[in-house]
Amino acid sequence: MLRICPQCHKAFYKANDKASIRCNHCGYVLLERRGAQRIKKELVFYLCSGKKEIPARLKDYSEGGLRATYPGSVIHTKVIKVNIDELNIHRRAQAVWTKRVSRSVYSIGLRFT
Repeated sequence: MLRICPQCHKAFYKANDKASIRCNHCGYVLLERRGAQRIKKELVFYLCSGKKEIPARLKDYSEGGLRATYPGSVIHTKVIKVNIDELNIHRRAQAVWTKRVSRSVYSIGLRFT
């Protein structure tokens, strides 16, 4: 199916069987399987795991959650507090997935609770 990207206005072909369709030219996500549009944003904030504050870098977010990277090791607590003053986000979240990106950096997907 032919698609026109609302971000870069270029045409591209994609099958309609995917829940998420990403523009081949600029990477913009046209449909989101999570039900909410994800907004790309890079800024530093803190994840609070128990009494420990972990500096993290936001990659993208939506109404339901966010994706970020952080240094250290896997976070094992069930509830993580997210404080992003710049976006006025102060919520509790649950880790949905964690992936090692490099030797000492992890990427994490959080769902707001």
